[in-house]
Amino acid sequence: LPDDAAAELKSARFRLVGLLIAYLLVFAGLIVTFSRSAWLGFVTGFVVLAATWIRRRLTRAKNVLAKFAAISALVAVVFVILWQPLFNGRVLSAGNIISAAPATSRLDQKSLDERKFYWDEGVKIFQKNWLTGVGLGNFTVAFKVDQKLPAYLYQPAHNIYLLSLSELGLLAIVFWACLWVY
Repeated sequence: LPDDAAAELKSARFRLVGLLIAYLLVFAGLIVTFSRSAWLGFVTGFVVLAATWIRRRLTRAKNVLAKFAAISALVAVVFVILWQPLFNGRVLSAGNIISAAPATSRLDQKSLDERKFYWDEGVKIFQKNWLTGVGLGNFTVAFKVDQKLPAYLYQPAHNIYLLSLSELGLLAIVFWACLWVY
């Protein structure tokens, strides 16, 4: 190979390895969030991407997709094996959330308790600032005024409707009504 072609091939391989490492880090991060919604979103996106590529008959893309699927499955299996009790709790309790049954694991119960706490705080913030809200992005600032908690506990309401109501006031109702009607 000429020097230019060899350098280009080496550069392409280097980019591919970098992309693969970045993908693995992001995918591992997604797994350890223990967020069933995030997992479902990833799988849905992956299936849509695969269906699009298969429909367009992109042979090389299908090969790349198959490799990424295999790597993803391998990484997921490793994490499930390492943290099996936590994954079992998240997967097996999914039916309880749908049926409103009590949480089956300590992690689920803690998550539910925290969400209820943030929702209650969101309602209080909205009640105090119902007309104009506290301002976009200021939920945690308003929340901090009423609470004396460790810094890592200042989080948004974990409910997009309540968060927007708290931050935008009545304007949020108009926004959501327009979005639903449109």
